[in-house]
Amino acid sequence: MTTWAQALPAEKPPDPVLTQRLELFRLTHSDVPVLRRATPPAAWIGPARITAPTLAKLLDALDEIYGGAG
Repeated sequence: MTTWAQALPAEKPPDPVLTQRLELFRLTHSDVPVLRRATPPAAWIGPARITAPTLAKLLDALDEIYGGAG
């Protein structure tokens, strides 16, 4: 598929470990929107936007902010 800006990269199958981590985070913090397909991946905590170069690093940062896994 081509957009006005550039061709979109082929979609990779989701990493099952990251999918499980994201699902756990969403279950425990349903008030925090996480966009895994954003470039870069992003989450919002209130008005603050948190970004990281990868979904894994974003989940690591969110775990650190919330004091542990999930």
